[in-house]
Amino acid sequence: MAAYAYVGQHAASFDAGHWRSLAVSVTGPYHQRHDLSCEDAAGAATDGRWLVAMVCDGAGSAQEARRGAELVAQRVPAGLLQAAVESKGRRIRTLVRQQLDAARRELSHTAEAAELPISAFATTVVGLVARGSHAVLFQIGDGAAVAFADSGTPCAVLAAAEQEYANETYFLTDHSWNDSLRFMAVRTLRACLLMSDGVTPFALESGGIKRSFVDPVLACLDRHPAGPAGEALKRLLSSEQAGRQVGDDKTLLWASLAAGHDDSPP
Repeated sequence: MAAYAYVGQHAASFDAGHWRSLAVSVTGPYHQRHDLSCEDAAGAATDGRWLVAMVCDGAGSAQEARRGAELVAQRVPAGLLQAAVESKGRRIRTLVRQQLDAARRELSHTAEAAELPISAFATTVVGLVARGSHAVLFQIGDGAAVAFADSGTPCAVLAAAEQEYANETYFLTDHSWNDSLRFMAVRTLRACLLMSDGVTPFALESGGIKRSFVDPVLACLDRHPAGPAGEALKRLLSSEQAGRQVGDDKTLLWASLAAGHDDSPP
């Protein structure tokens, strides 16, 4: 099994079987000014056919946000991959709920041991589980997932729902997390981008995606090996211009299905 999971300013990738994946995180200017670490985390796992990928964004107001995001990004991709393989693709949404619930229970135990409320580990979740061109996107809170078809045209966008109050969002640590979990099915997937809310202002607009940002990013990822592509993404996300626009941490995860490997389950 090829896999990666990390938290903080980092990059990781794999090229295994039918899937290529690369994720990059950079620390936002606000955290840099206050000598704080990046609280985003990313994780992905593949057995060569199935792919599970996630981006988690620890709540800035939560005491242990970094640990919360890290635990979920490490635990859920591996667990969900194993469950999807064993079930042969049946009940994917149920499996997602089960794995998120298991991660939340682990957060609860960790919080209890530290004599803290579970809200101290608050994190959002945006993810994907896929085999071939068939995929399910899922999300709790902000951030976004964008799926692309063969032509590079977006075939699905799962973004944060509008909230009653500014800066309001949902977290896996919420008591009602299950009510906030949203899904979207995709049947023409060739590539996807998962992102924390530090990236969504660059990638999305009210009418859909911002091609001026997304097209060059996809072209770079398609044409270059993981090392140079990762460095290019780091420079882009940590540029002075990006920092002026968005002070938050920024994480972008990309995955691409190799040509000729569409073996989607029934």
